Amino acid sequence: MKYLCYILGVLIVFPLKILSVGSVNYKFDEILLVFIFVILFCTRGIAVRPLVYCGLIFLYLAYGALAILDSGLVINYQVYFRLLQIVLIIVVVSMMSDGERVKMLDGIASWGPVFALCIVFYLIFILDYSFDLLLDNQQYYKDFFNGKTTFLSVHINTVGTILLLSIYLNLLKFQVTRNKVYVLLSAFMLLPSIMLLSKGDLLAILIALVFFCFSKLKMSYLFFVCLAVSGLIAGYGLNLAKFDSTREALYSTALQAFISNPHGYGIGTERQVIFASSGINYPAHNFLLSAALETGVLGVIFFLALILYSYLRNKDSVARAFLIAFVVVGSFGNVMYFYKYHFVFFIIINGFYDRAYCQAVALRGKASGAIDTH
Repeated sequence: MKYLCYILGVLIVFPLKILSVGSVNYKFDEILLVFIFVILFCTRGIAVRPLVYCGLIFLYLAYGALAILDSGLVINYQVYFRLLQIVLIIVVVSMMSDGERVKMLDGIASWGPVFALCIVFYLIFILDYSFDLLLDNQQYYKDFFNGKTTFLSVHINTVGTILLLSIYLNLLKFQVTRNKVYVLLSAFMLLPSIMLLSKGDLLAILIALVFFCFSKLKMSYLFFVCLAVSGLIAGYGLNLAKFDSTREALYSTALQAFISNPHGYGIGTERQVIFASSGINYPAHNFLLSAALETGVLGVIFFLALILYSYLRNKDSVARAFLIAFVVVGSFGNVMYFYKYHFVFFIIINGFYDRAYCQAVALRGKASGAIDTH
């Protein structure tokens, strides 16, 4: 089972495509996740704790379904499929033993750099990467691994989310072992976001580094004060339309629609709501606005509580910095629906299981040192 869990980790960070049906690509990690669930369910059953977590998500789903009936909009079944994946990953990870989770996280940590290398290689040697072309037409590099002719299936905005997960685990290894190789690997995994000018990823890393510095100076509270002030200044003093007119229209439309209906329009309806008001057929590209549109005030409270709980539970500076990084990435993308379960997966690791991983790395290092001395 440990080897299956390791392979699951590899496939989570290296999304190999198995089947295409219409516009939807199905990946090996999704199939393997179901297979591991069946094995664990038949041999161990489900503990009480994951059932509680899943119960909360099913309440969220039920509320979102009722909101659709009230709004009269069309149901987007793909979104429900993504949310069911989230339920499944919570159950599967909760049912794993510590050793199986460690193996899975090893797969993510070890293959993140390979995934980054694959992207860099593809950009340089297949797409003839050019910075001038990137500035003139960034769309040229969009969906470079999401076409019918490729063996991977990953949206360009998902790349940074996947690699952030692997970077976090490699920096955990560095914390334990002080081996600088893990820092170099983490730095290398930033290269795809830099080459592709992924503004959300780069801003997330910058803000996380600033938080980390404040945290080391024992002034975390001051970071949030500065962040709030900067947000207010940016909101009132900057014209977002000059930088990205589409995003400005998305955010303003989503906010206005939420104010018009604070109870929400139903899960999977945000594109319909935004299109009806602005003619733009895109999601909100902000997880809080997505939650606000679909499940209203209750959805916003649900996600903020999830983030706050993880922040308070894990007091490690690196863990909190990466939590903030994921929140920033989610503020410019669709971490819940289009990125499968990477965001929730990070929350699970960050809040519950990263200490077990650090302990396993430390024990492995001690064992290796004992062997070396003989």
